[in-house]
Amino acid sequence: MSLPRLVLRYAATALVALMIVAVLMAFASRHFGTLEAIDDADRVANLVAGAAVEPVLDDDILALDAGAITRVDRAVREQVLRGPLVRVKIWTDDGTIVYSDESRLIGEQFALGDDQRRVLRGAGSEAEISDLSAPENRYEESATELLEVYSRVETTGGTPLLFEAYFHYDGVAEAGRRVWLRFAPITLGALVLLGLVQVPLAVSLGRRLRRTQEQREDLLRSALEATDVERR
Repeated sequence: MSLPRLVLRYAATALVALMIVAVLMAFASRHFGTLEAIDDADRVANLVAGAAVEPVLDDDILALDAGAITRVDRAVREQVLRGPLVRVKIWTDDGTIVYSDESRLIGEQFALGDDQRRVLRGAGSEAEISDLSAPENRYEESATELLEVYSRVETTGGTPLLFEAYFHYDGVAEAGRRVWLRFAPITLGALVLLGLVQVPLAVSLGRRLRRTQEQREDLLRSALEATDVERR
């Protein structure tokens, strides 16, 4: 094989490897960036639940007392609903919504899932993509993808309730894209530089292989000539 063809084959192989690494890195960085953004949403939900909602959450809300609902609503609208956080619901353990900034849901009852019940029992928090076809989400825009985060709160009397916060998921996906854009130039640039550094090595190796092949051809030719001389 000629030296130019050998170098061209090396360059094509390096380009394919670079593309594969770039695709894998894009997937991995966006995946981990999305996970990081979900963790951020989880931390925000727990923070606002503990700092803004719990202090004004008393047992009167269990009876759907108008004054108790108003106190929670004021705290939610003044301190919680901002940025990507767009909806709040508070549930009892029997699935009754005792508060929502969408007031039409207050007093309605829906079945809680196993994940929500685990959170109510104190098993940390839970985040998942909202099922907008579920009855409790019928007032949400079907074209808007949401991330819902559940955490446990307690009334001032110690009654456990389920706090649910909804975040715009496009903000989460955007965070994943930002991670990719942050590291892509550095990583891809390093890979391209590595490939360029290896081109002279490939040329040198190709020349060495070419010289070795020529030497072997010379030796073979000499052996054949010696055999002819001996035969004659």
